Amino acid sequence: MKRLLAKLAAGLLMVALVAPALWSCNSETASAKALREHTDLYKTIDDTLIRGYLNRNHITNYTRTESGLYLINTADGTGPLIGTGNQVTVRYIGRLLGYAHSGQIFENSNDNRTPCRCGNFTVGQQIAGWNEGLQLMQMGSRKTLLIPSYMAYGYSGSGSIGPDQPLLFEMEIVGVSR
Repeated sequence: MKRLLAKLAAGLLMVALVAPALWSCNSETASAKALREHTDLYKTIDDTLIRGYLNRNHITNYTRTESGLYLINTADGTGPLIGTGNQVTVRYIGRLLGYAHSGQIFENSNDNRTPCRCGNFTVGQQIAGWNEGLQLMQMGSRKTLLIPSYMAYGYSGSGSIGPDQPLLFEMEIVGVSR
């Protein structure tokens, strides 16, 4: 019994000494907390905007992933799903989706001066929404991706894309190299 009590006391002493160090590992800075709270708020706002777009346009044939990405299938592709590191050739139109400037085109592969009027990308090196969406597509797939801002350019925006801006991409996979 004495040995058991001694081991229990030693265990409790160890917990008392280690616990403060463990608690400090879980603390977040004020700026990290503010960013997390901002992102959580925009998860709700963006989901409301995207669902509003779907309702206004009477779109019911969509899929929502666990991350919050929405996909509307326009045409099925063939072959294996695209994977991280694959090189893809994509025809696309990027539009703003939100309260201000909704539907405004900010990028269009038709403007590229290439014979295919497309862009070439490495999967895994784009915004999170593109990376996830591409990995749910195959050669020949056509989908519309509705990307929440936190899976696009987030609170900082990029170029003509303002902060906290959800995006809509109409995409067609015209080439895949593995």
